[in-house]
Amino acid sequence: MSNNKKHSIQCDVRDDISKEIIYSSVLKDKTRICFYFLDHGCKDCITEGFDLLSSSSKRYRFNFSFKQFSKQELEYLTHIDNKNHVAIVSRFLDSTTEYPGMGIGRYIRLPKKPDTAEIAITVLDKYQNMSLGTLLFCLLARYALHNNISKFGGYIQKDNHAMLRLFNKFNSTAVSQGSSLCYLEIDLHTCKQKIFDILKQQQLEKI
Repeated sequence: MSNNKKHSIQCDVRDDISKEIIYSSVLKDKTRICFYFLDHGCKDCITEGFDLLSSSSKRYRFNFSFKQFSKQELEYLTHIDNKNHVAIVSRFLDSTTEYPGMGIGRYIRLPKKPDTAEIAITVLDKYQNMSLGTLLFCLLARYALHNNISKFGGYIQKDNHAMLRLFNKFNSTAVSQGSSLCYLEIDLHTCKQKIFDILKQQQLEKI
């Protein structure tokens, strides 16, 4: 990518959060994509995407296997305020349909540790290994920093190598270890420059 192109993502965190904001970008394979904020209560995005996940991807995301969401679980996942709970969806830029998209990332602030949020990223199987998870992480981190969240944490299956690589990319530390799960944390301030460098290199453009 040429360095003389204008980057629309700056290293400062601007007060521009709203569900109308959409960014576009191009993945490594030249796929044109865009990102948007999940609307509060929009359950179709969750259920349709979930149905397309493989059994292993479902287990990696939720740490146990199940066939469908309960009404209460869907309400929890779509109770979004774009501050304490942020969810960002990616889809093809030129698609005529909004759902199910390609992937979704979210963070939820921990009530007892308000400087920390748990993060979860899910990418549909056929779109994995395209750096989409990294972009979702960096966008979430950008808005987390804006909202005074300084750490991301998450429970990760020890055989979820893609998510472990993502956390390790941002210098995560292990807080606890179990037989099959580990809890990792990332200090967002420590890797802030790296996060914004990735966003700038990707040349996201606001639509």
